[in-house]
This record gives sequence, structure tokens and C-alpha cells, in this order.
Amino acid sequence: MADPPNTKQKHVEELVRLPDSFLCYTPSPEAGPVSPAPALSNGFVTFGSFNNLAKITPKVLQVWAKILCAVPHSRLIVKCKPFCCDSVRQRFLSILEQLGLEPQRVDLLPLILLNHDHMQAYSLMDIR
Repeated sequence: MADPPNTKQKHVEELVRLPDSFLCYTPSPEAGPVSPAPALSNGFVTFGSFNNLAKITPKVLQVWAKILCAVPHSRLIVKCKPFCCDSVRQRFLSILEQLGLEPQRVDLLPLILLNHDHMQAYSLMDIR
């Protein structure tokens, strides 16, 4: 999806206009080098999502639970700001458990303040 430069729609997330190209991506220098897939050393696949908690609908949770139940020993990392609150983390894990997913297979990360650290956290996941 691309929004023309002169559009003024309201967006939930900040629009970032990519210069001198159409739908191309220039990585941040803070991203660092691409690391090997964690599954190579862990022996299991790690799925992940860094997202706004409001975007994680019951249907999304059902799909995640189904995927993890279908991929033995796989794990899920979810990062979003509200996970700094223990009650939010416990509620989230409880919902996944009700869907048949063991809570110990899920890692919940709160907001990571420094962009460099945020970018490095992507290296924890095999599939985003």
C-alpha cells in the first residue's frame, strides 16, 4: 500500500515516506548485520510479532495457537508496550493457554526504548 505525498488521512501509525523509489526499503544503519536464523542454534523455530496489542485480535491469537501447536517445539515472541504490566502479560498468556498453547512456549517483551536494541531483538525470531 502506498499513500501519495499530498494525502492527509489519519493513520494509527506514523507514515514513513521512502525517498527516491517506489515501495522500496532502505534499512536503518542501526539494524546491524543480518544474523543467522536462531533455529540453527536453538533447534526449534521461533515465530514473532512486534505489534500494537490492539491489532492482536482473537482471530490472530487462534491462528498463532494453531501454528504453534502444528510445529512441535516452536516458540512465539510477542513484543508490545503493555507487556510491561504483569496483569496484561498474564491475561495474554491465559488466553493462549485456553487455545491449547503452553504459556512456557511464549515470550512476551515490553517496549524496547533504544532503537538499536529494538532492531537487535529481531534476531531472536526466525519468522516474523
